[in-house]
Amino acid sequence: MRVRSAFLSAGFALLTSAASAADNSASTSTTPWVDDLALINQTRADVQTRGILALADHREQLEKALVGGQHSAELAAAARPTSYVLTDGPADSLVAMMLAATDKPKGATSVVAVEDPYPAISFYLASYYDELGKPEEALGVLDLGLTFSTLPDIDAGETRGLILVERGAALEALHRWQDVLQNEDRGLKMDDLDNHVKAAFYRGRGYALTELNQLDDAEAAYKQSLNLDPGNKLAEGELKYIAGLKVGAPRAAPGTLTKVQKAQPEATPQSTPQ
Repeated sequence: MRVRSAFLSAGFALLTSAASAADNSASTSTTPWVDDLALINQTRADVQTRGILALADHREQLEKALVGGQHSAELAAAARPTSYVLTDGPADSLVAMMLAATDKPKGATSVVAVEDPYPAISFYLASYYDELGKPEEALGVLDLGLTFSTLPDIDAGETRGLILVERGAALEALHRWQDVLQNEDRGLKMDDLDNHVKAAFYRGRGYALTELNQLDDAEAAYKQSLNLDPGNKLAEGELKYIAGLKVGAPRAAPGTLTKVQKAQPEATPQSTPQ
């Protein structure tokens, strides 16, 4: 059975190393985004040491936090005298601060960018559900996670690319090949993508195109991925598989995708790359 890794090499390392920028002096009883940041940081630590299934200990809390994410962002923005804007990475923070400089919220004496916990919560929950073979549940939390952005309707933020890669994996598990292509193309339009992330989108395109029997296009997508991620065994294996199909080899059934055994060993030592 063919299995395509849905993860990119730096995914969990990137999210695990994200620095907390929340104002810890604020009361957590009135700042849910601070509580939720502490929750995802604890989840990151547990996943790093025990693997993705450790997320089960936090699942209900994480889901509750994600559902309340929009309200938390609104509370943060309405706080006074300091207004908080939830941002996903340095570039997102810069944009937020530039916007605040030209349009400071009424009544606020200052605006502070703090780490947005909700994209990471979405990503980790989806990884957990994909690992359990529940792609519909994964899609639900991923699509909710995609609603969080400093700039609505724009794909930006440090975690956004990882969310879209995970989303592509869930769609693959459901054999929704055209939706996979749309998802991967959406990801490839993002600015400043890491090469490993971009390569993962090309591999996703290649996988879907293979299943659609568009073998020349699939081959081209895998070769593009290898230009960005040389030596990737998944892409090399799929190119061999495509070469076999072209000379009449039997087609294999699509594999069941899992999401979080995918980080490279140096990122999560307990994981086994697919």
